[in-house]
Amino acid sequence: MSRELKNDFDELVTYFSEYKLKNVFENENSRGKISMIHKRYYSFMCLVYCLYHFSKEKIDSSSMERLQEASSDLGTTMFMVINGAYKPANLMMRSCIENFLKSIGCLLDLSILEEKSLYKVIERTGEHPVFKKNPLLYEALKAEYSSLCSHVHTATVKEMAHIKALNVFPEIDLVKIDSLSKVIDKVIKTMISIIIILFSDIFFSFAPEYREKILLSLTPAQRASLHSLSD
Repeated sequence: MSRELKNDFDELVTYFSEYKLKNVFENENSRGKISMIHKRYYSFMCLVYCLYHFSKEKIDSSSMERLQEASSDLGTTMFMVINGAYKPANLMMRSCIENFLKSIGCLLDLSILEEKSLYKVIERTGEHPVFKKNPLLYEALKAEYSSLCSHVHTATVKEMAHIKALNVFPEIDLVKIDSLSKVIDKVIKTMISIIIILFSDIFFSFAPEYREKILLSLTPAQRASLHSLSD
């Protein structure tokens, strides 16, 4: 048995030593979706970076930590999508929303960070003025979070991964990539909008080139609405 185990491990080492993602990027459809995901990640990462490096003394440290973790979750999600690990990518996107909501909720009550029930976190965070004044943004995050929960509980066969061996990776499933890209697109646009509304004075103090990197992921209508905050 030990010999079989060693042989299997040797095959594992060989497999990952030769692991390549070239096919994922040669497929025009998957490349386009991943490009969009990267664009959203780039914008959100730039926003969090600017908040931390230019204005961290103006932002609650606990809130900042959660925002940084949400950015980390998003980057990990992109990595998983590229490798074809779609179920864990959905779970990581759920974590991204959780950390983002806690970053807002803790501004009302720090005990939210210790709350075990995420639905209570969502409910309590919804009391923040930024959500009271922008209910559509709040409902958008709630809806996406609820949808992602189906992947945690594997509600139906379509949420199952059915991974029988590691050599299925990297996998390209255009249906799953498309589904995930739509979730990421909506969630990150919503998160960026919320943060800019919440910290509008800070955001408009950033140099124009930084603001543009953040806004490039938003629609013209979203950009126009946010620019009105500076008038």
